[in-house]
Amino acid sequence: MLEGGIPVNLTLCAELSILSIGENRLTGKISSEIGSLRKLAFLNLQKNNMTGPIPPSLGNLSSLTVLALASNNLVGNIPELLGQSRSLSFFAISDNNLSGMIPPSLFNISSMNAFSNSYNKFKGSISPGIGLNMPNLQIMSLSGNEFSGQIPASLSNASQLQKLNFGSNNFVGQLPASFGNFPNLQLLNFESNNLGTNSSNDLGFISFLTNCSNLEMVSLSNNSFGGVLPNSIANFSTQLTRLYLGGNQITEMIPKTLGNLNNLILLTLEENLFTGIIPASLGKLQKLQKLYLNSNRLSGRIPSSLGNLTQLFELYLSANELEGSIPPNIGNCKICR
Repeated sequence: MLEGGIPVNLTLCAELSILSIGENRLTGKISSEIGSLRKLAFLNLQKNNMTGPIPPSLGNLSSLTVLALASNNLVGNIPELLGQSRSLSFFAISDNNLSGMIPPSLFNISSMNAFSNSYNKFKGSISPGIGLNMPNLQIMSLSGNEFSGQIPASLSNASQLQKLNFGSNNFVGQLPASFGNFPNLQLLNFESNNLGTNSSNDLGFISFLTNCSNLEMVSLSNNSFGGVLPNSIANFSTQLTRLYLGGNQITEMIPKTLGNLNNLILLTLEENLFTGIIPASLGKLQKLQKLYLNSNRLSGRIPSSLGNLTQLFELYLSANELEGSIPPNIGNCKICR
């Protein structure tokens, strides 16, 4: 519940190595005098109401390993001098009003483990050599900005990646097949971009993602992926719980093999160009809570096997070409729409 600004006289504590005052109600600007604390290794100011820019003087902190400024009201650009902090391993500035381009020098810090700057107003492309220059990355989050260009294939060199979140930007092109080289990957989010070219080979990378044996969530929704959803999707991680594929141009039939992903709790395939029947094998997904199949070109009857999904509380089937009666056992679902 701390309020007010950060006292400037804290900078008289020349031996200070940790300053952690996050999750309070602090206001005012980050004092440039903090850059005089040459032994500071850990600076946490996140989740306050700090305003103003990030002071360039923070780049003088050669011992800094953690810089957490997320969830404030900071404005302006990232100072170029921050790229001098060669010991940084945790850099979090998400949920501010920062803008401009990220200094290329920040993408060259080899000690970086977590790089999080989602929900700002950054633009520009990502350095092609990012994975080579930041090989120790475990978390990379750039969602909710205005980044453009292609996804660098070099990211696959950061083989320790666990979370890769580039959602809600303007990225184009294809996802690199080399993304299958992430044995520890748990989250892959590229939703709401301009990826894919509405062509038959857009989803070929899915076969390589099956090598990511720890995947729990994959979101590719609201892009321009075309072509057929390959049967190899059945070889996705058995830990997969959420699969988002809605809002694309995926064609032909829904693979029966989706029924093998028995830990799914959410499956969204809405607003595509799927044809044919709803596979009865979807009734094997006993943990499924949400199933979105609306706004496709599906035909035939609603399979009675969907009544086996007793955990289901959202079922969307509208805007298709389905026929026949609704199976009475669909009433076993909690809430179906």
